Amino acid sequence: MKPEFAFGAGLSYTTFQYSNLKQPKAPVAAGSPVTISVDVQNTGTRAGDEVVQLYLTDKSSKLPMPEKQLKGFERINLAPKQKKTVSFTLSAEDFYYWSEQAKGYQVHPGAYSFRVGSASDKLPLAGTFTLKAAAAKPDLKITQVFTVPRFPKPGQAVTFYAMVKNMGTAPVATNSKVDVTFLVNNAPVGSLQGVGQPLLPGQARLLPATTNNWKPTAAGNFTLGAVVDKANALGEWIDSNNTFSRSIKVYSGQPAAQVSP
Repeated sequence: MKPEFAFGAGLSYTTFQYSNLKQPKAPVAAGSPVTISVDVQNTGTRAGDEVVQLYLTDKSSKLPMPEKQLKGFERINLAPKQKKTVSFTLSAEDFYYWSEQAKGYQVHPGAYSFRVGSASDKLPLAGTFTLKAAAAKPDLKITQVFTVPRFPKPGQAVTFYAMVKNMGTAPVATNSKVDVTFLVNNAPVGSLQGVGQPLLPGQARLLPATTNNWKPTAAGNFTLGAVVDKANALGEWIDSNNTFSRSIKVYSGQPAAQVSP
């Protein structure tokens, strides 16, 4: 059955043109980031938004795989005749498949194709690249940082927690020296070392700080941050995604009731 509207379909008062597709030319190590970029130009007479979408197809897998999988999208606003370059970087996680033999996520070396456009049935640009077999590496990313209490008041001791995800192709061992440093307004306020138990590819775990030394002295807004594997001891696929930050508010009195996200 053909749907009445394809995924991503939409109407606009202007038109867009896709060009200058750039992709890896040489084989890329399986697990290493893959960057694909395209130029999008507003060819009409009105300003408009376009949602640029990237779909991926595994061409050489012996397992049944989807015909195409959405792996990236970005909404852009363009004035008439304006052009913008949109880039997508695919990590090991974007190539995961579940191996029944290994009972875990893996990245399949082989040939891949991709298409770029505005909807699943409007993909004017296409290309191919190859992933080659490579030694496995982890890739840690902090997806969120939590505090207890969630909304501290001046003088309260704060405990820190980090949600750490392994987006790579190798597990992080129990005896790993991986560390997480917590910061408030760029000043270290807590830390932890070790993952407690193996952190497998595709897994995420909430890790508590073993040292906590922050007691806010005044109410206000602060920047809460964290860095994992600051010394790059793990030899990850991507080191640039090891930092995380968000705002945190310290209330002067009893905070109002909040709803958890």
